[in-house]
Amino acid sequence: MSGRLAAGLTMIAVLLCGGTAPARADAPPRFPAQAVWHQDISQAPLHAQSASMISTLVGLGGFGYGRMQIDFGMRIVQAPQGAPTRTIVGYPSVGQYYAPDCEPVGTPMPVPANSAIEASTGLSCANASDDCHLLVVQGSALYEAYRANASGTGGLQTQCLAVWKLDQVYPASNRGDHCTSADAAGFPIAPLLFNADEVYAATQVSGGDLGHAIRFILPNARIASQSGTKYYVRPASHAGGPSGPVGSVPYGSRLRLRADFPVNLYSPAAQVIVRTMQHYGIVLSDGGNIALTAEADLYTAHKWSELGIDSRTFDLQVAGSPVRIQDFAVLDTGPRIVEDYNCVRNPDPVSQPVVSIANASTSEGNAGTRGLGFAISLSHASASPVTVDVATADGSAFAPSDYLAAATTALAIPAGATSATFTVQIAGDTAVEMDEQFAVALSNPVGATLPDPVASGGLQWQASGTINNDDLAQLSIGDATVQEGDAGKRSVFVPIFLSTPMSSAVGFTVSTPAGSGSATAGTDYLAMTQVGRILDAGRSTTTVAIEILGDVLPEPDETFQVQLSSVTGAIVGKASGTVTLVDDDAAARALVTPTCARWRKGCTRPAPRNHRNLNQSR
Repeated sequence: MSGRLAAGLTMIAVLLCGGTAPARADAPPRFPAQAVWHQDISQAPLHAQSASMISTLVGLGGFGYGRMQIDFGMRIVQAPQGAPTRTIVGYPSVGQYYAPDCEPVGTPMPVPANSAIEASTGLSCANASDDCHLLVVQGSALYEAYRANASGTGGLQTQCLAVWKLDQVYPASNRGDHCTSADAAGFPIAPLLFNADEVYAATQVSGGDLGHAIRFILPNARIASQSGTKYYVRPASHAGGPSGPVGSVPYGSRLRLRADFPVNLYSPAAQVIVRTMQHYGIVLSDGGNIALTAEADLYTAHKWSELGIDSRTFDLQVAGSPVRIQDFAVLDTGPRIVEDYNCVRNPDPVSQPVVSIANASTSEGNAGTRGLGFAISLSHASASPVTVDVATADGSAFAPSDYLAAATTALAIPAGATSATFTVQIAGDTAVEMDEQFAVALSNPVGATLPDPVASGGLQWQASGTINNDDLAQLSIGDATVQEGDAGKRSVFVPIFLSTPMSSAVGFTVSTPAGSGSATAGTDYLAMTQVGRILDAGRSTTTVAIEILGDVLPEPDETFQVQLSSVTGAIVGKASGTVTLVDDDAAARALVTPTCARWRKGCTRPAPRNHRNLNQSR
């Protein structure tokens, strides 16, 4: 899906959010972006005989009926898991079923009850005379049946059932050289259709297109052959029954609308289709008269009438500038391959690997830089090289102070390999800080897919790089002061703190050493030792509680020490704190002060009495 279309689908979702019955804007099923159908061919080289091939086609009458007409008969059925199945019955007989090109007779196919075969309203179709395509999508599997018709309660007549894996990029020979599918060129059908929802979505984007090639058909009498020899060119793997002159276009031809076609004369919806023919082209898929094939709007939210698109849009909407075969050129997609109808099926494609990235961590170091490698892995090896874009983004770590921002476009995992490494340089410092993180994200994989966010099995498209702080904070203990009280116990809380919070827990032992001050353990306070105390990661403070014993004894203020030891995860700053017991018995001391003899040492000399100086005159 092109970026322009994806943006349009997003816009539709926003516009519909307020509605009472939100509509879906679903495109037909698509292959990965690396598939040939999604290649922008606006600058691709032309075939050396492009002009003569187009001239031959013009002489044959151009498109069927002489105009670019649109058929709206195809339906694409979405089958949920658990949908009822029907068993393939070879039609017109087992011997006429296309084998080994198509899946074996007896293969089950999901067929929901509301399925509609091409040009019908149900599962009954005149498959003796009509193509009667039945297209069903279930998960990443696309089932396409040709000449389908319900048979009894559990059978489905068809001349070919082709099953495609939508999550795979097929080789140039599709399901196998000389192998047909539900289309004569060996192509898938549904991914080359266009529907009203995706056209509407692309109209919401300036210059919008569909992001994929479009299926077109020509009468077999206008498709190249020579004296019974039939040809096809890539991306085809088969030729049907061409009977036209050798100078015409063969099955599989990819045509591009001229760049100077007057797109602006057409309606917005028609412009989307015209631009798609300029950017991605049209590919010759089958024989028939109606040139283009669109999905019917039976299952879509938007309708063709709403968009102003009908079967004659490209020959009648702009009378002076219809879309004609002479407005196209033929691309050079390789030499002609002679069709011998000897189908050799390719092995079923292996699922594209899932590319993921793992978290990584390292200590920061004290200076310079060190590399931190992120493992980028594939779920399994690929036969082709895989590339993916990788880039860093800030989190709690910032570039360039903590790490050096990095980005790589198309980091390669060689064919057959399953891993690569993306390295980010980490900047060292001596600052004490928390562990920090930054992100490394994958995007734009080629040859692989990113993990599904819901069903990823633990795989991830974005990893976390953790820079572990290796500089230790200081753990210290503070001082505290408390009044002793007159009786019982009270607690004093001594602070313990880090200079900076740490990302890991800090362990320590705290105790009151005997004889560490004037206070006496057991009389003034209760001695304690706490081993294995923890200051949790991210915290910077805690306290230790020590019980103080009250009394009414008049005494001086007293002290004792509280000591840190056995510190882990930090370095010791202030290892000892002082607890001061403030005496609060001063009033009692005043009441019990003994009478002192005059001039006795340690006594307070009484103040002199107020008496008359004997030498003073009366």
